[in-house]
Amino acid sequence: MSPRQPMPGPAFAVLPAVIALLALLNLHLPYLLVLPGPVEETTALVSIEGSPTHPPTGKLYLTTVVLGPTDRRLLVADYLRAKLEPSWEVVPFEVYYPPQRTPEQVDQANKADIEDSKSTATTAALDLLGYRQDVTGAGVLIDRVQEGFPAASVLRTGDLIVAANGQRVCSPVELVLALRDHPAGSPVGMTVWRDGAPRDLSVGTAVHPEEQRTVVGVDVVRAPSNAPVKVSIDSRNIGGPSAGLLFALAVTELLDQEDLTRGRTIAGTGTITCDGRVGAVGGLAQKIASAEREEAALFLVPAPELRDACRLTRTLPVAGVSTLADAVSALRHGPAEGMSCTTLAGGRRS
Repeated sequence: MSPRQPMPGPAFAVLPAVIALLALLNLHLPYLLVLPGPVEETTALVSIEGSPTHPPTGKLYLTTVVLGPTDRRLLVADYLRAKLEPSWEVVPFEVYYPPQRTPEQVDQANKADIEDSKSTATTAALDLLGYRQDVTGAGVLIDRVQEGFPAASVLRTGDLIVAANGQRVCSPVELVLALRDHPAGSPVGMTVWRDGAPRDLSVGTAVHPEEQRTVVGVDVVRAPSNAPVKVSIDSRNIGGPSAGLLFALAVTELLDQEDLTRGRTIAGTGTITCDGRVGAVGGLAQKIASAEREEAALFLVPAPELRDACRLTRTLPVAGVSTLADAVSALRHGPAEGMSCTTLAGGRRS
């Protein structure tokens, strides 16, 4: 009789399944992780010449997100972990990196956006504080009128565009946004300064041949600032426009004799226009997680996103703001009625 062969042990039976699971977890998916990013104390990023400054006793934190990986190689293991982490988000790669643009082009656009938001934030803050800024420092100069486009018969190189489609314009990005929702082919109203005087003009529009957006056919640059103080903001490696509100608050805090933070840690997010309007942003869950990590006493959020912010936190006090003036008021006196989580739904968190 031959000796009995030993039965395969449990380890041998599960080994193929383990190998298959490891292989699955190391597959790559065309998604991005959106994670809570570092915060930056904005008053430390601002330098001002031509006026005394008043450093705050507290902190003003802008919040950021981190994206990755940019090579479309998200591991299944990371995808599954993201489903368990409330502050992690998985989004299709194309949400942040459209197929017609390379990651390098998107990063360059984000850097351009942050540069634009720094200048816009400065203009909004100086306006709020009552600093005189002549019209030549609050518009976009036409650098070139493109042949074959409607602007060629109306606008001139050297014209200063200060308003378009009923909206104030003080940066190239704001001109793009002012024309974005205007139907191509329909004339748009513009206010320009020419020869030292304002002119209200009607300018024809067309469709951009590559980006499929409404244009008039001009290349513009931001007009040089003639404000009585010089403001410089170091944006480090931050990209995108959503730090605008906090940049504007930092400039306001440093120039205003009143201490807005009063020893508190304030965090927030929001775009800003040159006339102080606050716009919506992305990555709200991640930015709230960063604010909670820093134990912020108040988180400022664009008013349209207040309800979402209240659903994302149970401990962080949140104030919804529509303008820079609203944000300053929230720091001085608390959120306006109906603009906090506790007042949004009749005294109950929603």
